[in-house]
Amino acid sequence: MVKEVHGACSSGASKDLELVIAVDNSGSMARIRSYVLEALVVVMQVLRRLEYRFAVAAVGDAKNCRVLKNFEDPFDAGFGD
Repeated sequence: MVKEVHGACSSGASKDLELVIAVDNSGSMARIRSYVLEALVVVMQVLRRLEYRFAVAAVGDAKNCRVLKNFEDPFDAGFGD
């Protein structure tokens, strides 16, 4: 899917593409949380290098649903401190 999205954007089809990554933070994900976070970091680094605008939201646990990164927030070495 990323290949198709990148191909469409590279060809000029849609330069206004914005992506939202929804991360499941429910209790059932607790045992694989570290793997999910590692994968999230890799995906975010790729999106940043490709200069895509993206946001990240935690979903799944009604008490802890929140936006972790807005479209306007930079993703650099200081993110997550």
